[in-house]
Amino acid sequence: MMYRKQKRGLELARRTLIYTIMVLAVCTLAFILIFHTLGYQLDLKTQTVEQRALVQYDSRPQGARVFVDGMELGKTHIKGMLPEGQHQFSMRLDGYDEWRKVVEVKAGTLTWLSYARLVPSERVVSSVKEFSSLASVRFSPNWRFMLGVMQATDAPKIVWGDLRDSDKPKFNEVTLDTSVVAGYGGQATAHTFKIVEWDSGNRYAILKHTYVVEGQGEKVQWLKVDRENKTVVDIAKVIGLELKDVRFLGESGNELYVLQSSGELRRADLNAATISAPLISHVQSFSVYGTDYITYVGTNGTSKLQLAGIWRKGWTEPVVVRRQTEAEASTPLMIKFSRYDNKDVLVVGVGSAVTLHMGAALDGSSSSASKLLSRVKSITAGEQLTELDLSGTGRFVLMRTGAGFMSYDIERQSVSHDTALPTGTVLDWLDDYHVWSVEGGKVVMREFDGANQSTMLEASEGFDASLSHDGDWLYAFRRADNGAVTMSRLRMTIKR
Repeated sequence: MMYRKQKRGLELARRTLIYTIMVLAVCTLAFILIFHTLGYQLDLKTQTVEQRALVQYDSRPQGARVFVDGMELGKTHIKGMLPEGQHQFSMRLDGYDEWRKVVEVKAGTLTWLSYARLVPSERVVSSVKEFSSLASVRFSPNWRFMLGVMQATDAPKIVWGDLRDSDKPKFNEVTLDTSVVAGYGGQATAHTFKIVEWDSGNRYAILKHTYVVEGQGEKVQWLKVDRENKTVVDIAKVIGLELKDVRFLGESGNELYVLQSSGELRRADLNAATISAPLISHVQSFSVYGTDYITYVGTNGTSKLQLAGIWRKGWTEPVVVRRQTEAEASTPLMIKFSRYDNKDVLVVGVGSAVTLHMGAALDGSSSSASKLLSRVKSITAGEQLTELDLSGTGRFVLMRTGAGFMSYDIERQSVSHDTALPTGTVLDWLDDYHVWSVEGGKVVMREFDGANQSTMLEASEGFDASLSHDGDWLYAFRRADNGAVTMSRLRMTIKR
């Protein structure tokens, strides 16, 4: 009996020891995995545990070799852990220029280096289409279509381009109905057309038609053109208002936000030929985000000093974000709105100062704006701002000055160095991470912070440029001495 009791006791002790070891092993493994997930690793040189930074790498095209501080890590798409601090990154792919960047990474954070757009070392350029004349061009938001306005004297013409099949682009010239387009038939002495914007559905576009009538001076007409039905509509004639600016509301092509010459901003429905009561008064300029948000610059109606505000669908009145002071009277106010990481982003600029507000999404009550405006980040552009913009994703604040540009990265909370540009250079977004300009007769592509500058293909100022929807081509336009305009494209991916 005594022997059995001793044996059972030993068996119980053995089981207890085994279970204890198993629990400790599981807890230790879980602890190690959690710490590894958080970026903690053992430094064999210092014999200490330190937290590292996770970096994700990708490139277009993929398959580029990734180097960190001169050591090869692997090929894109990959990820890796790095100690905190500044590192030199590069990506190399046969036939392409090397991509390089110096980035400071922080322990416990994720850094995305997934936007490297590699440029072929040999720039292969081909002609797509030659136009006898072309005044302006604008690509659709989805990069699948283009609209061009041809020089118009006897009859106004536009050209629609279908670029969905890069190998077989289609172009369709359309003569606009002169019973709708004013000033033809000898009444006007000069005509100019500006493509204001495409709708978000990539079907409709707004044209600003400016013409001069002898004895009456300059007149402006706002037109809506339809890519599918090839029709043209005189917006002001339908709604019966004298207009200063027009923007689409959604994808229907019939709902618009219109700014009267008197400063009232309204909503209009072309199908019903109706307008709303004024949404905002004393407006000088405005921009639309999505269908629900409007930012604007205007006055209070009694003072010449400007104010910048925001309005959301459902609000009974706008919210004033910033008022110009007497000392700022000679420096215009600027305001932009977007969304990033499920948060609203609002930036206001005046002089060389930029204020960033970012917080929870605004709701149907204007009182929700107070929470957004209470979160403030101040940025200094160094020189007086000439333009303020946000990238398509809302991540980057682009600040233009007379000398060049700089950017603020909301994700990394970092300000870039100044990038110098020739005086008068127009800068625009090429994608969510790259900007483009025409310098010295060629398209120049840079990243949001000015890094990895590449000179691409010949182009003339005043025309749009765009990537193809698959990213395989870069389109641009060049005007010859005789006035003819050639649409060209640069191959961005090498066929193997």
